[in-house]
Amino acid sequence: MTPTLSFDERGHQVNHMTYYCVGWSGNGEKPVDFYPTAEDFVGEGGNFERPYAIVKKAEGVKAGTRIEGLEAVGGLVDQTENANKTFPKGIKISAIVIGVGYSLAILMVGLFTNWQEVLSNPDVRMANVAYV
Repeated sequence: MTPTLSFDERGHQVNHMTYYCVGWSGNGEKPVDFYPTAEDFVGEGGNFERPYAIVKKAEGVKAGTRIEGLEAVGGLVDQTENANKTFPKGIKISAIVIGVGYSLAILMVGLFTNWQEVLSNPDVRMANVAYV
């Protein structure tokens, strides 16, 4: 995917960067098809927590398809063995890994912050201590 423009703190600039998504199955096989846009993946009225393409097992587009002017995502489709059993299990494992990782990150920030120095700053008051 090569967007026409990029946008950052410098404003709109002509884009010279190409982005891509590489994917393969557990057996090293290429994806069957893919969902190149958020609209294709999420579906009308859907969301990223329960995407239409996954829930309804919607057919994606074949490799080489050109899509212009739309928000791109990198959803890939593979032939999954026993998808009704393995997909929910994968979602649960992902949620647990993300939750534990996020909790550990918060704990580590709390452990390694010099609270004496942070809270003794004259700009810290009862009203803004929660934001520190």
